[in-house]
Amino acid sequence: MSENKYVVPSVVTTIKILEYLGRDEIVSVNIDDLSNKLNVSKSTCYRILVTLRIHDLIEYDEAKRLYSIGPMVALLGNSAMKKNNYLNVFQSYLNNLTKKTKCTFILTKKTNNNKLAYILKSEPNESISINVKVGTKFPIVAGAHGKCYLAHMDENKRKKMYKNELTAFTDKTIMDIEKIEEEIVTIKEKGYAISEDEHISGLSGVSSPILKSDFTVDMTLSCIFFSSTFSREKTIELGKMIYKTATEMSKIIY
Repeated sequence: MSENKYVVPSVVTTIKILEYLGRDEIVSVNIDDLSNKLNVSKSTCYRILVTLRIHDLIEYDEAKRLYSIGPMVALLGNSAMKKNNYLNVFQSYLNNLTKKTKCTFILTKKTNNNKLAYILKSEPNESISINVKVGTKFPIVAGAHGKCYLAHMDENKRKKMYKNELTAFTDKTIMDIEKIEEEIVTIKEKGYAISEDEHISGLSGVSSPILKSDFTVDMTLSCIFFSSTFSREKTIELGKMIYKTATEMSKIIY
């Protein structure tokens, strides 16, 4: 039975509002812009914003008529970090990898709607680097992360993904299912996946699954970098490093 029948639309809208206000680039926003951005009526936005404000989940600047994320969200975030203590440990792994390689590292997790989301990141302190936003969601088949999920997915479910989710993000995205299946064999053998300009032109990635005890994937450890900066040999070396680290991380949580 599908869980969608139990979804409460107003709660979904509330979550979208909090997610939007929680973005790194959003300091504050007025109700008109919020309503337009989320494609939600102004009256609905207003009722939800008032409720969130009462509970300190958002703040409101009456003089400027701007809304921003509230202090209770920080408390909830801190509580989540404490209760999910592995995230603190995993963050240290990401930081160490970034320090060694001067590359951006991310931890992705599968959401309930067949998407992946960045839940942790570590970025190098370089004049030119790749920046990602924690909370960003993208298709489950995208990039090296997606290949890891596909490789450890039930075959029937994987076929369904090919049919419903496979998307040509760039002109280098592999759309030939036979080639993808061949690559999946290699991913399982080596323990890591490589994506070269397949999700975003000019960017490449290497990803390794953090396997659960039943060998399914809930999270991936990934590195993203400018395609022009790494040779194939260096990319393979990076893949081995990520696989080793992801294996250690799997043992911590599972």
